Amino acid sequence: MNKIKNITAEKIASIGVFALLAIYPIILTDKYFNITVTRYLFFTIAAAFFFAVCLIIKIQTLNKPKKISPPKITDFSSADIFFSLFVIVSLFSAFSSSYGAAAISGGAGRRMGLLMILSTFFAYLFISKFYHIREYEFIFFGIVSAFMGIFGLLQFIGLDPLNLLEGLSKLDKVRFISFMGNINIYSSFICIALPLAMYMFCFSEKKENSIFWLFVTSATFIGFMTTISDSGYLGIGAALVVLSLLTAKEKKTFQRFFAIIITFLITGGIFDLIWTLYGDPDHPSSVPNDIITDPRLIFAGTLISALAIIAINRFDISEKAFSIIRRFIIFTVVAVIVTFVVLIIWFTFVDTTAELGKFSNYFRFSFKWGNGRGYAWTKLLEIFAELPLHKKLIGTGPDTIAYEMVSRHNEEMHELFGFYYDNAHNELIQYLVTLGFWGMLTYVCLVGSAVKSSLRADNTISRAMILPIVAYFAQSFVNITQPMTTPLFFVFLAFTQCKANKNGTSVNLDISTWPIPRMNQKLEGNNEK
Repeated sequence: MNKIKNITAEKIASIGVFALLAIYPIILTDKYFNITVTRYLFFTIAAAFFFAVCLIIKIQTLNKPKKISPPKITDFSSADIFFSLFVIVSLFSAFSSSYGAAAISGGAGRRMGLLMILSTFFAYLFISKFYHIREYEFIFFGIVSAFMGIFGLLQFIGLDPLNLLEGLSKLDKVRFISFMGNINIYSSFICIALPLAMYMFCFSEKKENSIFWLFVTSATFIGFMTTISDSGYLGIGAALVVLSLLTAKEKKTFQRFFAIIITFLITGGIFDLIWTLYGDPDHPSSVPNDIITDPRLIFAGTLISALAIIAINRFDISEKAFSIIRRFIIFTVVAVIVTFVVLIIWFTFVDTTAELGKFSNYFRFSFKWGNGRGYAWTKLLEIFAELPLHKKLIGTGPDTIAYEMVSRHNEEMHELFGFYYDNAHNELIQYLVTLGFWGMLTYVCLVGSAVKSSLRADNTISRAMILPIVAYFAQSFVNITQPMTTPLFFVFLAFTQCKANKNGTSVNLDISTWPIPRMNQKLEGNNEK
């Protein structure tokens, strides 16, 4: 009886967070054959279960629930308000959709219909209102992420300990890896896990913890190399820019930033060596992978970063000097972005005949740009322009892209690509068409509010959330919404709203003294192929 009394909403929420961070990313029931359904069921059931249990326990702890005054608008954060508005728009969109049950279930697309949106909201609520953020659960997330990276590398060189690739076609054996299946979705996951490890390494004060997070950084990055995914570089690049600005304030953190650069370069060299010795020579590569594994870049980048670490340690750097460094970083990033945009405009509209080779997929926009993303974006923006006003505001219904594309461009898609698009491959366009202008606007405001909360947080763990949020959001411009990483992104948005756990938020915690939690519950996924 005493054990029952000691059960609190906070403890249940902690178990829920552990389930979403340590079990959800790797749970499988039939290898890759039903991975989407398995993750969908796990997340929706877990989110609803832990929210319901936390709410029931909280209500039971209230002395006089009938006399509780209703909450005021000031009791809610801006993220709470924008997520609530996002859900409300989704409800209107789903129940006014021409596609009925499909908009609720997401069955015509990637199972990101109304039910999944509500599930992400339940997860957001039980985490943001009942969970007190600490490093404990994130340590396990780091362990899982590192394990996934190493496992992906083993698969990449032909070793598959769990036989997950068994039964797949030759093409799918190249496109599926680790515990996320599709390489682009695995890359999306890494854009959450790797930036978190990067931040924690830079700002950890205890030596053991910093070593742990550096190991996670290296293991996760080598897993990232196996994805051969350009979208991941977009996310990790954005995370590096933000991290450089955050660390360029004091000597220790700025030195660690350059240590991360060295880690990336050396890890890239190790990956290239392993690929040369054991990899499949017919396995496709990518331009960013080829660049980062170039021995000349590895040598020069490592040397420059090492010299930077020595210089930072040797000389006193004033706040004014750090301010100049941050401004230089911003100027450089803006210059690179402007140059990239100018090159796209030039080779798309001016010099349309120049041979660009493998760079044509980056600098010449066409229907085939980004492996067909140019086509999907163009056609979906045309579809949005054709929608009636009320559909422009609330969309065609959650995850209903497939209906809109097939009804208008089915023959053309099959002629050009051999398949039809059921997703925009850009989350903002996805929400613009399916949830309308209001849905997309509330989503962007939700992300902005979470970033603002993270920057203003008074503990390291909450502040660390800024990097996964920025990285995922950046990669989402060329990636898809799906039940394996998109819900996890909303979970990380929720972490920015959590209260601090006085006994467990500091990165000074000694992980060697932590007990291993006992998990008595077991969730099983669907076994359909």
